[in-house]
Order: sequence, then C-alpha cells, then structure tokens
Amino acid sequence: MGEEITPNHVVEVSGGIRSDDLAAIVQAICAGDLLTVLQSARTLIDSGKTPKLILSNLLAVYRDLLIFKSVPKSQSAIAGTLSYSQLRQVASRLDFISIDAALTQLQKSESQLRVTTSGATWLEVCLLNLIPKNERQPLREQQGSQHNGSKNSTAQELNSIWTKVIAATKPANRTLLSRAKLTSLNEDRCRLAVPTSDVKKFQSNIALIERIVNKALGYSVTVAIEAREELLT
Repeated sequence: MGEEITPNHVVEVSGGIRSDDLAAIVQAICAGDLLTVLQSARTLIDSGKTPKLILSNLLAVYRDLLIFKSVPKSQSAIAGTLSYSQLRQVASRLDFISIDAALTQLQKSESQLRVTTSGATWLEVCLLNLIPKNERQPLREQQGSQHNGSKNSTAQELNSIWTKVIAATKPANRTLLSRAKLTSLNEDRCRLAVPTSDVKKFQSNIALIERIVNKALGYSVTVAIEAREELLT
C-alpha cells in the first residue's frame, strides 16, 4: 500500500511486457550482443510471454523509433511502448536503414509465427536477424566479458542454440545433427564436435549442414567438423 503505480506495474498486471525489458532487448540488438538478446528473449518466454506478443511489442518499438527519427518532437504520435527517454537513447544508435530493415524482418517473422510450431525458435532467429552483421559480437568474446561462471552459461547457450537448430530442421536431418555438439560459434564460423565414426558422414553432408545452420541462425557461417571420441559414450 502507498506504492506509486507506474506504467510498468500496469503492464505487468495486464500481462504485457515491461518497457525496461523491451529496451534491454533493443539495446542488446544495437550492441550486437547475441548472448544478451537470446537470454532476454528466453527470460520473457519463461515468464509466460508468447513469441507473438514479444514480436508484436518489438514491432511497435521499431515503429515508434521510425516516427521518432522522422519527427523527433511528435510525442503524441508515439504509442508509448518505450518511454520517450528510452526511445531517444535507442534512436541515437540507429539509422533509417537499420530501422526499416528491422521492421521488414519483424513483419516477415510475424507471418512465419502464424504457421510454425516452433515459435520460440523463429523468435530467436528473428532477433538474431535484427542484429546488423557488422555489429555482431562473437559469443567467445562475449564470454570473456562475463563474470565468474560465464563458461558454464556460454556452454548452456551453445547447447540451447544447437537444440534450436535441430528442432528447426526437417525430421530426416535430425538424427544426424543430434550426433553433433556445438562447441563454438562466432560471427563467421561454428565448430561441431562429432564422434570419430561419424566424421566422414558429416563431411560428406557439410553443404547441407551449413544450409541448415545458416537458416536457423539467420546469417552465414562456415561449419567446421572435429572428431571427439568421448561423444561415443
């Protein structure tokens, strides 16, 4: 009792997404911070927010950013998904081309969400596609900037990303991909560890594997295969 009611309180009660959470995702996108983008999205999903709701809110954010950049003083035309100060902070890091590309990507992803059974996967692919390629930070670099325990969290992220890749592909490809483990990922290369007995099979299908991985990630990487005896157990 006596606590001031803020817009974030109203949003929480109505089942929406807090402006601070949306701002954190957009700022991570601007910074090219893949790890934070993925973690923020999963936190929202774990809290009960649907991929469609997250995507719709981000679409509103980028629409407001476009309005803000076009007519900075038109506060009345802004829907209020983010506060005016939050919009100003984010808008300073984006140009019209980036905002327009983001709106196009979000609109395409909304259509995909209507027909997919893997909403969380498509959401993550969409968010990764929102990050300009020249801004993407390798996960390995991001790991070095984290506090103690970051190695475990990064390993969990890699496992989660690979699980999403497998889930997003055709059932016929899942048996093969499930034999691999994603051990590293950066802006232009990913490394898969596979049992020694499967190395030739993976190498002979490397073009297919790269297409699957690139489609799931939303950007192009080269896939490298390495043998790991311990994966046989």
